[in-house]
Amino acid sequence: MNVYHRHRDRPRPTLLQRINPVWWLGDDTRPDGLTWWQNWRRNGASNFKSVIVGVADLEREFHSPDTDTIWSPDGRARWAWTTTDRHWPIYLPLFSFRTAHHEASWGWKPDGSFSVTWRRVHATEAKP
Repeated sequence: MNVYHRHRDRPRPTLLQRINPVWWLGDDTRPDGLTWWQNWRRNGASNFKSVIVGVADLEREFHSPDTDTIWSPDGRARWAWTTTDRHWPIYLPLFSFRTAHHEASWGWKPDGSFSVTWRRVHATEAKP
């Protein structure tokens, strides 16, 4: 089992930001050059999935069987987890699998954000 230490990727939000649903729909890490609506269409509710549900604002470790990625190199289903040790250890699961035509994941990714993904893979991307 490999362990990859991750530093906090985002600044810590204030209490007022955490309880503000309008802030949840935004993205504090928006790249320059994008208007708010272009960024929201591309990355909507980033603050919610990364800070409110996720742990991107905390120090964390990603535990993976063999690599620093969520995908198994041989195309099998994979379990991994992210741990954070703020006041007590919290274990956050990640389940992912990839086939020749689809890939899916559910859980907390290495960047600390929570995600549920199911998408089609183009033939040039598939590497099961």
